[in-house]
Amino acid sequence: MLHHDHKKSTKGSKPKNKSSAKELKRSDTQDSCNDDMRDESCIDLYEMEHKILKDVWQGNFCCDIREELQTEEKHILDVACGPGHWIRDMSNEFPKSHIIGIQASPCHKVKLTPNIAILRMDIVSGLSYGNDSFDYVHMSCLSSSFSEKDWKIAIDEMVRVTKPQGIVEIVVGSCDCEDSGPIMKKLCDSRMFLFNKY
Repeated sequence: MLHHDHKKSTKGSKPKNKSSAKELKRSDTQDSCNDDMRDESCIDLYEMEHKILKDVWQGNFCCDIREELQTEEKHILDVACGPGHWIRDMSNEFPKSHIIGIQASPCHKVKLTPNIAILRMDIVSGLSYGNDSFDYVHMSCLSSSFSEKDWKIAIDEMVRVTKPQGIVEIVVGSCDCEDSGPIMKKLCDSRMFLFNKY
């Protein structure tokens, strides 16, 4: 598992003519994932993986941003958000924040609160946000099919849209638990139980 808690540097960034997080409103949802429906049996597995990670980390994240989220208005991006369990938890816990989830494939119809949106967008094709748009960029990807090239694009894009002194947090994993520590072993065992059951 890789946890990347990155305080972004401002060097080498070039502005792009793309929309900022502040410009996005919930009405701008032509490519909203919430207009699509998929097999609801998948939703339970997403939710269970979300709850496993929440239990492992004792919360929805492990970077040092809680105090800022509680007291300030922040813009948050969740990459590969699935049906949106993480962003809904975050919106309830930190109602001052504005949270956008993106998903490359059609996802599930979910109930949205006023401070969140779920959009269809593929990070490997590039994010349609300008440089320095978000205070906190999160990605939790337990079974990624990304190639090495895809990961480079994805990480570059996440860093690009993160504000100076913002945070990028990436959690990835696999079913291979060899030489894992106790937290990763707990996560792997829980995932294997779910996959064997469903």
